[in-house]
Amino acid sequence: MAKLDKIKIKKLMDTVVPSGYEQEIVKLWVNEAKKITKDVYVDSVGSAHAIINPNAPFKIIVAGHCDEIGLVIKSISDKGFLRVGNIGGWDAQVVVGQHVIINTKKGKIRGVIGKKPIHLIEDVKAASKLKDLYVDIGATDRKDAETMVEIGDVMVMDQGYLELANNRFACRACDNKVGTFVALEVLKGLAGKKLPVCVEAIASTQEEIGCRGITAAAYLANANVGFIVDTTYTDDTPDSSPNYDLKIGKGVAIGRGPHVNAKLFELLKDTAKAKKIAYQIEASGNAYGTDTDRFQLTRGGAVSSLISIPCRYLHSPSETCSFDDIQASIDLLVETISKITPKTDFSFI
Repeated sequence: MAKLDKIKIKKLMDTVVPSGYEQEIVKLWVNEAKKITKDVYVDSVGSAHAIINPNAPFKIIVAGHCDEIGLVIKSISDKGFLRVGNIGGWDAQVVVGQHVIINTKKGKIRGVIGKKPIHLIEDVKAASKLKDLYVDIGATDRKDAETMVEIGDVMVMDQGYLELANNRFACRACDNKVGTFVALEVLKGLAGKKLPVCVEAIASTQEEIGCRGITAAAYLANANVGFIVDTTYTDDTPDSSPNYDLKIGKGVAIGRGPHVNAKLFELLKDTAKAKKIAYQIEASGNAYGTDTDRFQLTRGGAVSSLISIPCRYLHSPSETCSFDDIQASIDLLVETISKITPKTDFSFI
């Protein structure tokens, strides 16, 4: 496989795209997809689709959600401070003291998240709550703030892309812009092959608020088999759980559980072994809360799988991944999809 394009990854990472407001990354993804295929479109919920070999009767999708968690302005105080609500699952402890980028009609503006100083807090051990936090954009009062922002404007943490040692990097929203990148690179890797199947890459929207984009996108795609690419947490930090066994830099995580077709899991695992692609197994006894769950139940049901990039500090501004794991996921998907034909047996029994 070609060497990873880190510049392309950084461009994806730099977009400001909370759930429901993914236009910036969808435009970027579509422009890249058009370099691979002319069959590209965006559906009404915002998910982008790119298709190769469209006339084949058997279809496979590779999908990664492109949205990120963020905050939305709920009210503006008389003193010009912004009260906010969650878009997706923020931990308020992580939000305290962060810088933010706010999307407005006039462009992007910056702010900081404020909290009462520790000197004035009676119970210093009490956990922060989002309702007690606010955003300061430097406004002198409400009228001044309203010249810059509106209620309903959205924001993300202003934590940029940072390359680390050992071929790793950190940024907000690795979850799941890396999955969106993988879907596109897999399509690119397959485009030059003679395939007996159609392959459709999807950058799905609104995963962080209930897997909404993939619900519509999967219905439209009407695929037989789906590979959902996401990120997952690891157990290799000082505060890890002993009941979990995934590590950054040790390979792609292949999902196993009720949300994954058992024969497709075996095909992924066997391919990884045969091609000497680094992999780990992520086991779950329940549906996993990713786009896989919705894809599996689309229309009359579909053969589903979950491929994950191990990621430290999920749902924080410093999510950390390994380029090696991203490469392993691309290699595994290209090799696995290359083996599938309309006659491949994915039957339940």
